[in-house]
Amino acid sequence: MEDSKMLAAVGLAICVPFSGRPVAPEWALCFAAQNYPLNMKRYMYAVKGKEVGESRNEMVLNAIKAQAKYVWFLDDDVAPPFHAVRSLINQLENADEKTMVCGGIYCYKYSPTEPVVFRGEGLGAFWKWKQGDVFEVTSIGTGCMLIKTEVFDKIPKPWFKTVDTAEFQQNDDLYWCQKVREAGFKILADGNVLTTHLDWDSDAQDFVPYELPDDCYPLRPVTELEPRCERSL
Repeated sequence: MEDSKMLAAVGLAICVPFSGRPVAPEWALCFAAQNYPLNMKRYMYAVKGKEVGESRNEMVLNAIKAQAKYVWFLDDDVAPPFHAVRSLINQLENADEKTMVCGGIYCYKYSPTEPVVFRGEGLGAFWKWKQGDVFEVTSIGTGCMLIKTEVFDKIPKPWFKTVDTAEFQQNDDLYWCQKVREAGFKILADGNVLTTHLDWDSDAQDFVPYELPDDCYPLRPVTELEPRCERSL
C-alpha cells in the first residue's frame, strides 16, 4: 500500500492562468524547455477567460485534490529561464519549515522598469540585491511563483483576489503575499530566476520584452560598496 501511494504521488502542479491575450513564441519555447527535477510527477492545469484571482483559486483546488506537493504558477506573459522550476524547488527544499513561497523575479511592463519584488510595505520596489541572491521579501509577483501546497490548509480563502484599493493597486500578488505573512510564513525571492515580462503591442503587432537593465544594481559586479543582499529580513 505504501509503495503504491508513493508511485501515485504528484510532485508538481503546473498552473497557467491564460488571460486571453496573445501569447509570445518566446513564452511557449521557455515553457516547453523547462528542465524539471528527476522523478517528479507533474500535472498541468490551465484556466482561460476568468479573473486571475479566480483562476488561481480554481487551479489550487485541483492541485489539492491531486495531493501535489508544489504549485507552480506561470503567467502567460512571463518567460522563465529553463532552470526556473529546478531552482525554485531547490530553494524551498532547503529552506526552513516556515518558508512556503519562492518566486522568480520579473519587471513591470513600463519604462523605466523596476523589479516586482518588495522588502517592506509602502517602500516601492526593492533593488539592493544581486543576481544569484536568494532573500526573504514581504511580497513578490505571482507570475513565476512556487508554493508548498500544504500552506493552503493554513490560510483562509480566498487565497487569491484582485483587489481595488490604492494600497494594492488592483494587484492579486500583494493580496496573496500579505495573507502568507499574516499567517506567520515566509516568502523568498530567487535571484537565480530572472524572467522576461512580455507585453503585446497591438500597434506594432509584436511583443515588447521587459527585463532588468544591464547597468542596474542587481546586475553590476559585487563590490564592498554594492554587496549582496542579506538572506533574512
